[in-house]
Amino acid sequence: MLADVVESFVPSWVIVSAGFDGHRADPLTDLGLSAGDFADLMTAVMEFAPPGRRLAFLEGGYDLTALAESTGATLAALGGASYRPEAATSGGPGAEVVEASKLVREREVVPKPSPGGGSNG
Repeated sequence: MLADVVESFVPSWVIVSAGFDGHRADPLTDLGLSAGDFADLMTAVMEFAPPGRRLAFLEGGYDLTALAESTGATLAALGGASYRPEAATSGGPGAEVVEASKLVREREVVPKPSPGGGSNG
């Protein structure tokens, strides 16, 4: 779903504002993500721009261990290396919301006309 939207923009750069307060150890949120999740997210996002045109800026996170591990995992993914101090959570507690939003989006999407198509009448 996200890939379709991003690809419609044909980005030449990917710039990520990397905030890690979604980590399960962070005191501000209950998102339940792990350093492995952040590595997976960066790996997925990197597909949208060529090497040399991918940046990540550290934004935040309030548990220092989680911040260090998540930053390390994200930067490793950005550099094509594997560093996973924690496994991915396979969706976390927000997975049901993501799946529900996909269903809503599928119902709301209007099919695009086919190229060269038109009225036959």
